[in-house]
Amino acid sequence: MYDVVVVGAGPAGSTAALQLSRKGFKVLLLEKHTVDRDKFCGGGLADRTAELLFKIYGSEIKEVFDFRVNGVVFESPSGRRLIVEYPPEKFYSYLVVRSKFDSRLAEIAASEGAELRENNEVVRVRKEGDRIISTTRNGDEVESRYIVVATGSQDKLGEQMGIAPLSSDQLALCWGFEEDYDMDKVFKLWEREVGIIPVFLFFGPVPAGYGWVFPKRNRLNIGMGTNIDYAKSPQKLFKNFLSRVINGGLLPRDVAKFKVRKAWPVPFGNVPRKKTYSVEYRALLVGDAAGFVHPVTGEGISMAIESGSIAADIIEKAHNAGDVKVLAEYEKEWWSAFGEDAFKYGKLIASSMYKSKTVMEIGLKALMRDEEAVKRLVVLVSAKKPNYTRYFYEYISKQSTLKMLFSSLRAPKSIKYRAEWQI
Repeated sequence: MYDVVVVGAGPAGSTAALQLSRKGFKVLLLEKHTVDRDKFCGGGLADRTAELLFKIYGSEIKEVFDFRVNGVVFESPSGRRLIVEYPPEKFYSYLVVRSKFDSRLAEIAASEGAELRENNEVVRVRKEGDRIISTTRNGDEVESRYIVVATGSQDKLGEQMGIAPLSSDQLALCWGFEEDYDMDKVFKLWEREVGIIPVFLFFGPVPAGYGWVFPKRNRLNIGMGTNIDYAKSPQKLFKNFLSRVINGGLLPRDVAKFKVRKAWPVPFGNVPRKKTYSVEYRALLVGDAAGFVHPVTGEGISMAIESGSIAADIIEKAHNAGDVKVLAEYEKEWWSAFGEDAFKYGKLIASSMYKSKTVMEIGLKALMRDEEAVKRLVVLVSAKKPNYTRYFYEYISKQSTLKMLFSSLRAPKSIKYRAEWQI
């Protein structure tokens, strides 16, 4: 008999297990695969994510930070480049290898009291009075007072509790590769072309999404993502995208040998899930299982970590009150912490930004000559301050369409800023 069973040892599940263990609960953390399983992801950590990690896991988590970049480059569909250099003392800008990162989070949770069982997939849940029975694929049954569902965007356990699954307009597909590569060759090209070692975000190769190039210490991560309804002919789309990057002088020509190796569904678009808790089943959904991914950037690690921590607090509150109905407060708490910013203002931005390539082109070109807009865009992608999405939206929504169209006509082929602003 456990106090809490946490299903899924990604960032959301491991954080919930860690925080619950620290609160004195008897916790079982079940992982479908092994904790070093890989998930295709760019692996970028926004400033908000790094701060949460340091706060919850301590400075030791920095051991699995693989690489640090010093800027970001946005490229419009036509190839216009907005280059922003990050002063190292102002931005974290870390990247991680997900297999190593996720594994370390689970290991820390286990080291502080959570019982970790790998290769244990939970396929069914049922309730018997005030107990929740989780059944694994091999037939084992585990009893608990509460359950935290951290099983990702393809979650099936929530459906068994009567919670509607993510629909096609709430899902995206990310695909690409992360391969070992001589990154010095790449960095020399970047120093020549843009003058920094950044992450690259390319708009236009897919509708309602973007392509990316992220560097790791000895690896190259290239991918793209769009709503699942638009993810047709992924190999062809990826080949065209890779050709664009190579022909733009940003990658050596031998990178063309790499093919799509991995794909992963993630929540995106009309997120989050319509309901993220069940009082009846004493359950809270966290991370991707709840649909917690930013509608503009596609970033989800920060919300995974924060939702896992909030879930632990709510379970503690329900336990101390002796009232399972307290679990309903979970939605109010995550909405206050990150929901309004991401899912109100983020949706407003995404609904305009991802309308078409033309809108992406005009929008980015209009931003290039507006330093205040660039500053706020950088805050959005780096999650540099509280309410970072609202911060961008409140400025950009006041700009007239005619003004933006006129500004876009004066956009240079390339422009560079150094992020020395007061934020």
